[in-house]
Amino acid sequence: LGEAQERGYTNDGEIFNIKHLKDLAETICGIETELWSISAATKDYDKGSSSSFSSSSSPLLHRIDKVLANGGVFILPYDSKPGLYLPVNNLNGQHAHYGIIVGILVGVVAKKCQEATL
Repeated sequence: LGEAQERGYTNDGEIFNIKHLKDLAETICGIETELWSISAATKDYDKGSSSSFSSSSSPLLHRIDKVLANGGVFILPYDSKPGLYLPVNNLNGQHAHYGIIVGILVGVVAKKCQEATL
C-alpha cells in the first residue's frame, strides 16, 4: 500500500488503472505481466457463427489456454451492475472491478450422448 501511495497510484488502496497494477506486480512482486486487448481475443471470431470460441480457431485463446495451464492467471477489468455485482459493459468504469481468472471450464459432450440424441 505504501509504495502504491508513494507512486500516486492510490490514496486508500484501490487501484483503478490496470497499468498501475501491472507496474506494481512487476516491480514489487516480481511477477512477469502482459497487457492484452480484449478486442484481440474476439477479432478472429466469426460473430455470425453458431460455434463457440475454441483455442484451435483463435491464436490468442490458445495462448490464454497455455498460460492458464502453466499456472498463470488473468486479471480482467469489468463494471458491475450496482447492487447485483453482475458484469455489464455500459457503465464506462463507474463501477469498476477486477476479476481474477485462474482457469477455464470447458463442456464436452460425450460421443455416446450425441448419438443417443440423434
